[in-house]
Amino acid sequence: MAFDISGINYLAVAVAAIASFVVGYIWYSVLGKKMMKNKPHKNDWTAYIGEYVLAAIMALVLAVVLNVANVGADWMGAIMVAFWLWLGFIATVQFSKVVWGMEKFNDVLFKSLYYLVSLAVMAIVLVSGIVPAY
Repeated sequence: MAFDISGINYLAVAVAAIASFVVGYIWYSVLGKKMMKNKPHKNDWTAYIGEYVLAAIMALVLAVVLNVANVGADWMGAIMVAFWLWLGFIATVQFSKVVWGMEKFNDVLFKSLYYLVSLAVMAIVLVSGIVPAY
């Protein structure tokens, strides 16, 4: 199987990363105030740049998988791909922290659901045609 990345819309990848960033801002500022209050975190511009780079990598990998899966413009199919990627690679890694007693279930659930929503939003941005191919 060849991984042809020539069909990737890199502008859509950049916009999907921004969308993930917006979801994270809303998720943690509105829903996660109590949880974040008790956690040490860095709040300077380097953290925001680093988080954008990580979101861009996630969006690029998602775009490649959607391309290989031949999802096309099917946004429901894109959400299903995002769900299975989340379940297989994010939820399993995150919930292993609960299994080993490193984090509380509710904290892991909160963070894991953020990634599910973020992946779904990025998938919609990537396949919807909101961002025209250049």
